[in-house]
Amino acid sequence: MHVLDEPVWTALTTRHKHLAIGGGSALRYPPNLSPLAAVLTDDTASMLQLSSLFAPGETIVMVRKAPVAVPPGFTPATIARLVQMVATRSFDLSTDPRVERLTSIDEDQIFNLATLARPGPFARHTMRLGEFWGIKQDGRLVAMAGERLR
Repeated sequence: MHVLDEPVWTALTTRHKHLAIGGGSALRYPPNLSPLAAVLTDDTASMLQLSSLFAPGETIVMVRKAPVAVPPGFTPATIARLVQMVATRSFDLSTDPRVERLTSIDEDQIFNLATLARPGPFARHTMRLGEFWGIKQDGRLVAMAGERLR
């Protein structure tokens, strides 16, 4: 298995292992960080284990190379294709003075912009998963990019 075949599983068993909720063959992020979750295999036992990690009304987001099996007790809200990109070179962000590293001071603006732009799964404290960079106009965040999976 290539790490990008199961990017959420890879993140939750490596760099974000300290954040993982669950165990065995089903893992998820804390709900205040991300709705992302993963299973090692999509057999019935793994899906039941995954289902037990979510409360009624919570949203699960799964990102997999293989088609996603819907866990028991869930109804698909959206099924979409995702394009994964890997940088083939380093980028020097310091060449553009408008780009700045975002910090916890910017967390409210980050969440507000994500709520407005809807860039995919984003929770209240998603920015704590990695580095985020942004552009501000008159002190207001107008564009951003960042890491959710590492």
